Amino acid sequence: MGAEIAAVAVVVDRSTDAREVIEAAGHRYLYAIGLEDLGLA
Repeated sequence: MGAEIAAVAVVVDRSTDAREVIEAAGHRYLYAIGLEDLGLA
């Protein structure tokens, strides 16, 4: 019995290279809050 990854979800996107790595692997990347939302970008 296996599992299939539907997406990778995080609460805060810290604007690292994680998004590119995850999307390059063929997965959707979802986040709730970005650094812009926190006034940090």
